[in-house]
Amino acid sequence: GRALNLPTIVFISSWFNKGNIFDLFCSGLFCLSIVLIGSRFPLLCIGSFILIKLFFNLKNNPKKTLLFLSLLLIIFIFLIFGGTYINNVFNLIFSKFGIRSRGLSILLSGNLGTDSGRFIIYEELISQLNKHPFLGYGAFGGIVALNNGLSHSLILDIFSNLGYLGGVLFLLWFISRFAKLWKSSKNNMSKKEYILICICMFAPICLIQSSLWSANYLWYLLVMPLKSKS
Repeated sequence: GRALNLPTIVFISSWFNKGNIFDLFCSGLFCLSIVLIGSRFPLLCIGSFILIKLFFNLKNNPKKTLLFLSLLLIIFIFLIFGGTYINNVFNLIFSKFGIRSRGLSILLSGNLGTDSGRFIIYEELISQLNKHPFLGYGAFGGIVALNNGLSHSLILDIFSNLGYLGGVLFLLWFISRFAKLWKSSKNNMSKKEYILICICMFAPICLIQSSLWSANYLWYLLVMPLKSKS
């Protein structure tokens, strides 16, 4: 699911910008694959990107926006009323190859919103962080605090690395750099699209996934002004 995240967003971006039906087909196929795999977090990133693009395109291209919204509505209605049919069809197909869909199992069992034990991890991490609130645990602080465990939260991991005060300052610094970068790229649509894709790759899941040192797209945006100046 994570591997398909970026290609899906890129295909959706290409469809919004060029209107190629093949791009829309590929993005839909990839989304279906992510659902069947059972990876939920990429869908949050993809959904956030779609909502932002719809908002930006509502004024400039209302027909395409309404078309996409209509398509999403049809899919949503089909999932509500055709869940059993979908399950029977895919189970029939998968059974021939000995494949089981984790995504369909989660969806049909009603456990789509399960936290997979994350709140237990967060409680432990916050408890350990409160022991070192000012400086945190230094580099890879989340792993240190959890005794080689993963924080599964970019925000909490930032606090674990830098402490509460340092974490807040880091987040404010990043937001200010992002704002300046977005403002400076207002006449460069390709640059703005790159920034938007990077943001959607980590911001929608920053509370429930990732860590400071593995949030690649956050670092891409932090170093982007350096490249722009050079």
